[in-house]
Amino acid sequence: MPAVHGPEDGERDAEGEVNCQVVGFVLAGDAYRTLAQQLAEAGVDGKDLFVSYFENGPEDWSFADGRAQYIEGDLPIPGR
Repeated sequence: MPAVHGPEDGERDAEGEVNCQVVGFVLAGDAYRTLAQQLAEAGVDGKDLFVSYFENGPEDWSFADGRAQYIEGDLPIPGR
């Protein structure tokens, strides 16, 4: 079954909500505050901001062909 996605990042859905996904290896320090401040500049109230955080590592990524390019050494692991 193909994945079903909502509106594109940054577009409001029928209820006026905005979907945004931030992908990276590290989210630390003032990242949440910075995210809230930057979204406030775009008109998103901090009370309407929900952040869900999950961790993954190099072994969790595949960029093509079902291979783990970081683990197999085809790509350098960012930040290492």
